[in-house]
Amino acid sequence: MAGDGWTTKRLGEVANINPDAIGRDWPHSHIRYIDISSVGVGQLEVAPQWMKLSDAPSRAKRLLRKGDTILSTVRPNRRSMFFASEPNDDWVVSTGFAVLRPNIKLVEPRFLYTCVFNQAFTEYLITREKGAAYPAVSSEDIASAEIPFPSLAEQRAIAHILGTLDDKIELNRRMNRTLEEMARAIFKSWFVDFDPVRAKMEGRWKKGESLPCLPTDLWDAFPDRLVNSELGEIPEGWEVGALNTIASLETKAVIPGDSANQLWEHFSIPAFDNGRQPVREKGESIKSGKYLVPSCCVLASKLNPQFPRVWLPDIPNPEVSICSTEFMPFVPKTESEQPFLYAFLSSEVAQAEIINRVTGSTSSRQRVKPKEIAEMPMLVPPQALRQRFSSVTRHYLARLLKNMRSITTLAAIRDTLLPKLISGELRVPDAERIVGDRSDVRVPTHARICSCGATQFMANNP
Repeated sequence: MAGDGWTTKRLGEVANINPDAIGRDWPHSHIRYIDISSVGVGQLEVAPQWMKLSDAPSRAKRLLRKGDTILSTVRPNRRSMFFASEPNDDWVVSTGFAVLRPNIKLVEPRFLYTCVFNQAFTEYLITREKGAAYPAVSSEDIASAEIPFPSLAEQRAIAHILGTLDDKIELNRRMNRTLEEMARAIFKSWFVDFDPVRAKMEGRWKKGESLPCLPTDLWDAFPDRLVNSELGEIPEGWEVGALNTIASLETKAVIPGDSANQLWEHFSIPAFDNGRQPVREKGESIKSGKYLVPSCCVLASKLNPQFPRVWLPDIPNPEVSICSTEFMPFVPKTESEQPFLYAFLSSEVAQAEIINRVTGSTSSRQRVKPKEIAEMPMLVPPQALRQRFSSVTRHYLARLLKNMRSITTLAAIRDTLLPKLISGELRVPDAERIVGDRSDVRVPTHARICSCGATQFMANNP
């Protein structure tokens, strides 16, 4: 169905594909590189990687400009793409992407992105893919795709509605990245770099005084000496243990297909990669066995650990929450220590230990053994300090989960409106009424970041 007065055009008629590449006139000695693994469904999940031009991989070629749409040509079913709203002039993407640069005299940039983001466009690409091991599409396939073509004025109105929803989703994602960075920074300061211990040793932190992220009442919780251990220097009185000292691996199997009409909340690897949004599926569509997800747990992937996947799941009903058997569900032995467990498994220290235990000959199918991960060594701080860290960071994680629920709502509204708007089935005024106040998400902006990464009000949240 098309709107009154609308036509269709081939994408290649309104956009140039891969118009620019790095050449001898490149003005920088470095690039900020974006590989396919950095991009999820409609989002740049990992910040562009700074590197010297001389160290860049051969596939680092394609240049970006504001308003470009970036689309992976490999495995189009994964829908790895994003809209370049404000790229830096040193951003470069892999040749595994197609860069679509709109002719702004003909098409609104964000409207073009909306057409590419539409599920129907993905389904078209899947029909054109070639290759069994690495199914891919060509630039010619993309250029040949037909897209709806209303007037520029209507394109801009549609792009504004859907772009506003996308912007609010991204705002929540950015807030969540900040919240995670704050929790990681405190974890690293306290439990990896031992900053409080060193501050006491060096006389920079005295009893009765407070430091950024270190209120007065924490002074007695940290020792003033480091001692040797099998893990290197550690704070005096802390122990070397294993992950199973503080958490249990719980793998309760379930066959969702045995309950064909049951609606399951499915935490899968693709769902994690798609913005950590679990998918609701009927049992009849889930063909393999899964694990039940405990109500208080942290999920860590055993598949390809060079790409860390650590998930703090939001579990409204554990009886119908399931995860891929590629995940390892770890449950803290003390429920209140879930934030500490999440921070540890997300840390560089834990990820390095996990990668050291990889088996498998191909990079796409490497795994770790859950039993070995449960038994891997870790530094175990006193329980009182683990609980204090959890108390401090629980506020951040609660906000993170709240933001994730907002993202789910906003994405559902967007995905309902998108195909109807760009087909003309739903007109702009009707869409504006549907969106209304339901998409209004307010994100606090008063928090200031301390040098250790925590917010200034952290010390007031015991």
